[in-house]
Amino acid sequence: MPIVKQGAIGFGTTVIQSTVIELNSFSTYLELYINFMSKMVPDSTSMGTGTFDAIQRGTNIFSSIVGEKIMIIFTDGKSDNPALTKTVCY
Repeated sequence: MPIVKQGAIGFGTTVIQSTVIELNSFSTYLELYINFMSKMVPDSTSMGTGTFDAIQRGTNIFSSIVGEKIMIIFTDGKSDNPALTKTVCY
């Protein structure tokens, strides 16, 4: 089975810095999930949907990694800036 590098980024209006979990910070998905969810506290920066910022941050993290990369994004589908989001999705 291949080694999987996982990380997580929470985002609202912008990336919520306290939720950024760099690649390989945890050895299991469960540890990653528990740590990430404990950091997701709604505040004034988490009320919007800064999809562009989240995708851009994920792309920057992946840029130095060779091989297959998969980014999974959970969103309400209401990007604060749909036009800008489309520029990083295509």
